[in-house]
Amino acid sequence: MTTRPLALGTSIALVLGATLVPLAATAEQPERVKFREGVLLVKPRTGLPSDQLDKELKKHGGQVDREVRGTKVKRVKVAPGREAEVANALNRNPLVEFAELDLLVTPDAVVNDPNYASQWYLPLMRAPSAWTYANGRGVTVAICDTGVNASHPDLAGQTVAGWNTVSNTVDTADVNGHGTWVSGIVAAAANNLVGGASVAPGARVMTMRITDRSDGYAYASDMAECVTWAADHGARVANISFSGVAGSATVASAGSYMQSKTSGVVVVSAGNNGADMGYANSPYLFTAAATTSADARASYSNFGAYVDIAAPGSSIYTTNRSGGYSSVSGTSFASPDAAAVAALVMSANPGLTATDVTSILTNTAKDLGTAGWDAYYGFGRVDAAAAVAMAASVANSDRTAPSVAVVTPSSAATVSRVVTVDVQARDDFGVTSVDLLVDGTLLGTDTSDDPTAPYVYRFAWDSTRVANGTHQLTAKARDATGNVGSTQAVTVTVSNTGDTTPPVITSVRPSTGTKVTGTSTVLSATASDNVAVAGMTISVNGFQCSSAKRSVYCAWDLTNVAAGSYTMTTTATDTARNRTVKTATFRVVK
Repeated sequence: MTTRPLALGTSIALVLGATLVPLAATAEQPERVKFREGVLLVKPRTGLPSDQLDKELKKHGGQVDREVRGTKVKRVKVAPGREAEVANALNRNPLVEFAELDLLVTPDAVVNDPNYASQWYLPLMRAPSAWTYANGRGVTVAICDTGVNASHPDLAGQTVAGWNTVSNTVDTADVNGHGTWVSGIVAAAANNLVGGASVAPGARVMTMRITDRSDGYAYASDMAECVTWAADHGARVANISFSGVAGSATVASAGSYMQSKTSGVVVVSAGNNGADMGYANSPYLFTAAATTSADARASYSNFGAYVDIAAPGSSIYTTNRSGGYSSVSGTSFASPDAAAVAALVMSANPGLTATDVTSILTNTAKDLGTAGWDAYYGFGRVDAAAAVAMAASVANSDRTAPSVAVVTPSSAATVSRVVTVDVQARDDFGVTSVDLLVDGTLLGTDTSDDPTAPYVYRFAWDSTRVANGTHQLTAKARDATGNVGSTQAVTVTVSNTGDTTPPVITSVRPSTGTKVTGTSTVLSATASDNVAVAGMTISVNGFQCSSAKRSVYCAWDLTNVAAGSYTMTTTATDTARNRTVKTATFRVVK
């Protein structure tokens, strides 16, 4: 197998280096890039305190709105019209892993002849031969799209309930038609004397909707939440047939989540611009280019370093929203062909990891174009029979732990304040998560490498929360089969100038050993500091009260509190974020 060449440039969705570049226009898309106005998608380094992120965003007038489900990517509000400017500035900030526009992108489809009923691509991919071994039974494929007509005669009984990530409802009816086309390619019923067959007729389609727009355009953040929701509900394959998705770092983060959650595979379309979009290849997105019935590249199909595989995409006969059938063309339909073959492979051998599955697909593909990998066909046109046969005959091959090392800071370095920590982790079958530990205590877990620096996992450590002196940094990396690799400790010296003295909690009430009676009691504490106490918090049994002063005082209702022993935790923080925690154990007597 030929190694894929390095991409010509690093890319975070539309961010090339530090400069935003527009997505080329297609027949369905005007020249101007479409995106959610006043919003950026930002992923901070793992471990960066939320107040520090807020401080960095405030410099640019930004504010966290919410987190994109399962990805650690924040949806950030910025001033409309400044989206590109702020994204470029944040991408130069070492505390930020990436920042990108929340792209509004179009499905990769072109309607051709709605009466064309030939399914030439099934025998070309040798799908009927693959069904001897597996037909997709037991595998759920999430179609992150415009919805599905689940009552279509060829899809009835072939679907499982999904979710609408835009309105957060169960409304997954198809608002455009594109989703029903894609669904029929994956799992339309076979041998039912209706319509045509599909690539994986035994698989089930999870009905997902990522847009409420009739034109089919969808935001990248809704695509990402489709993938993470589907992974949480058992899907092992997700298909996203939309232009530009192959370059989204946010969607790649969701792909990483699915890989770690279900050892699942996210298959995406290369796009219909007939051009190299300059995206870097992502280990979490399996990108499909389109071929024709002549086993040649479709002229509209994009190409480049991000292409992994090719599949038929021209004149594909499939189900339509009205209950009938259409013949359609585009990389939108190459992608579900590849996704369905992935489902066949998983059905033949459910124990395979995500990287096992994609390795089988690439190793068994029919080599087209230049020998080995090339930018037009990836590793070749997918061969369902060869892939399923290999899957049925092999066991999970991953027995080796990932290699992992803390690369910055270096051993014996002196550090202060917020420290950027880079961990390099590699595995033949893919790293699913990396833990960073400070003095043996977990700081944070990162589930995806930096899209601009493959195999590098980014962390931020607030060293002001530990005492000055020597501390040890270690990391652990896991792969999909549970193999764990660990680093040797890197010893650094923390030297923070200014206020490093934590507050002193001078009193707490009730104190340890006290018996409390009655229907309520007073909880209180005071603290002192060499500079100033910034705030205090008391918590016990789910009850919490806070104060922005050097003392905190509140009443705790004991009416529904059972008799027994309770521990009250008091926390005091000063203006330099030094913190002291003190506990007191008392009894409630009734």
